[in-house]
Amino acid sequence: VDDLTGISVSGSGNIKADGIQTDRLDVEVSGSGDLELEGEVTRQEIDISGSGTYRGGDLRSETAEVNVSGSGDVTVWATDSLDVSVSGSGTVEYYGSPAVNSSTSGSGSVNSLGEK
Repeated sequence: VDDLTGISVSGSGNIKADGIQTDRLDVEVSGSGDLELEGEVTRQEIDISGSGTYRGGDLRSETAEVNVSGSGDVTVWATDSLDVSVSGSGTVEYYGSPAVNSSTSGSGSVNSLGEK
């Protein structure tokens, strides 16, 4: 999937896409949506509100920005930088060794999964 720039899921939708190649990808999940993405992007921005799941461990990116409010779960792969904000009980896990800037409130967590 070349030149995909954004994905939005509201409610309980499920999306799986591979072969993504683009400079910037914006992802928004509200509700209990489930996304699984594979490929390579320069920058990805992920916004999860609710209990959505973002499985981007096979989507390589240089930089990633992740915002989770609620109980959402996010897995990303970032090589250079990762900015994370979690409010609620959400979890963000990441592959790679990026410079990490994280902020959590509530019982949310940010965890490294090591190199990919």
